[in-house]
Amino acid sequence: LRHQRPDLEPAGQLHLGPVGHARLLSHGRGGRRPADDGHGGPARSRARPDRAARRPAGEAGGGFQFIEGPIWHPDGYLLFSDPNANTIYRWTPEGSVSVFRSKSGYTGTDIAEYHQPGSNGLTLDPNGLLTIDEHGNRRVTRLERTGKITVLADRYDGKRLNSPNDLVYRSDGALYFTDPPFGLPKAFDDPRKELPFSGVYLVKDGQVTLLTKDLTGPNGIAFSPDERYLYVSNWDLKQKVLMRYDVAGDGTISHGQVFHDFSRLAEPVALDGIKVDERGNVYVSAPGGVWILSPEGKALGRIVPPEHDANFAWGDADGKALYLTASTGLYRIRLDVAGVRPGATQHAAQLQPRPPREPIITRLDPRFDRLVAAGARLEKIVDDHGWAEGPVWVRDGGYLLFSDVVKNRIYKWKSGEGERVVLEQSGYSGTAPFAGPEPGSNGLALDPSGRLVFAQHGDRQISRREPEGRIVPLFER
Repeated sequence: LRHQRPDLEPAGQLHLGPVGHARLLSHGRGGRRPADDGHGGPARSRARPDRAARRPAGEAGGGFQFIEGPIWHPDGYLLFSDPNANTIYRWTPEGSVSVFRSKSGYTGTDIAEYHQPGSNGLTLDPNGLLTIDEHGNRRVTRLERTGKITVLADRYDGKRLNSPNDLVYRSDGALYFTDPPFGLPKAFDDPRKELPFSGVYLVKDGQVTLLTKDLTGPNGIAFSPDERYLYVSNWDLKQKVLMRYDVAGDGTISHGQVFHDFSRLAEPVALDGIKVDERGNVYVSAPGGVWILSPEGKALGRIVPPEHDANFAWGDADGKALYLTASTGLYRIRLDVAGVRPGATQHAAQLQPRPPREPIITRLDPRFDRLVAAGARLEKIVDDHGWAEGPVWVRDGGYLLFSDVVKNRIYKWKSGEGERVVLEQSGYSGTAPFAGPEPGSNGLALDPSGRLVFAQHGDRQISRREPEGRIVPLFER
């Protein structure tokens, strides 16, 4: 960790954790390393991060080439792209790495002409579905739970997009993405290029809208926690700026201004990925590492991994781990602040986590003692849910069923076995992104025959699950 002067905020403004060191989780082959950080020092920290895992030769393609676009999945694993290898990988906290999706960004036969044909940015929509920026295919797609690919954007004004780079959803399901030409074999000079500019776009109600074409290389993109501002980074060695735009209710942006200018830094890289923590601090990949800026744009400090960082994602159950994709290595550092994460719980104001509190059992009447024993205590049996609701105990089997109205699932919990998903799309089965924050099932009950009956928010009906798994709507009108 390095603090950057002269505009350093007072100590205590930002807490990066008591240990303050990054851990190498997995590694690939090779990787470039800039020679100078713009301040006369080495390009990377001299700290020796712990190496938690090195993949055996041949596993999952034999090594990373240049990794990008990480996203933490609520089920407890990390997905990230290797655009050079045309692959999305899956990493688990146990240290295993596997191919999640091959041909992740390009399916053409002339792939040898491309340096980065694969997927780049990854995120989750409000229903938890993976959304992918595909470089070579020049489109933004959504991976459905059936495995089918839905194209969300591939053209603007009748012309093919350049090569979508990074993306973020607003809580209402509107999708924002950047579109520089870096995925084309010859970038700005590629004859395949149809648009004369690099744009930032909005996808809403099936329409692709150009928001701005002011930047040469719009790259990373993120919202402030309250979604009033949109941040966009610029990959341009002559104009290393992080922009901030006001966001209107209809999703359009205006009043773009330079939030922080890194142009004075001499390292031959520009700006890449962006993330924001719950306090509004902005994290940006820039010359000299991951810079952390206050909500006012002042530099608080920076995190410098041993390899050049491209992007990062908030992860772990509490959202306080920052996972960094840095050239050929995947790194993690635990922080003392949680991040704004995409997916089902993103920016849902009415579902913001409440501050933790001590469980309290209060005796107001002597008859209370007949209900709750003196030594009774409240214990947490599961965690990391968007919004848990509607529990019902299944006596025949000795387990609990409950809904997660945000994740659109019904879970089963049994003592000694933990929890598992028993029904996906429990409240909403549509293919279009759900506009609200609670698409899933809510209340659960058992009918006299022991069959599960559940209230479905998104599909707006009451349904019953038959013993063989078939779902039968009971009433909807």
